[in-house]
Amino acid sequence: MAFVNNCSPEPEISEEELYGPEPYDLNFILPVPPVLSTDKPRLVPFIPCVHAAAYFDAVRGHETMYQYMPHALEYPSGLLRYIKMHRRKETAVTFTTALNSS
Repeated sequence: MAFVNNCSPEPEISEEELYGPEPYDLNFILPVPPVLSTDKPRLVPFIPCVHAAAYFDAVRGHETMYQYMPHALEYPSGLLRYIKMHRRKETAVTFTTALNSS
């Protein structure tokens, strides 16, 4: 039986594209409030151009936490590419980040 393999590599994405458009489109099927909060943490949508640098500053030195993940996320470009290529296409998934309310 004949077969083909039309798989092609993921397209190159510029750094500007990795951080997303302005305004950032969450591409989520439900309405997303700007903030979900209690008196302790606030949960906000993860917007790469706003939150990526702080995330990587916080995890620097703890890169081993990525060893069991199926994607290389230990570098900013890896995480942002993963979000752009795999997660934002899924309308049932959105990324959030927890912020300290104090």
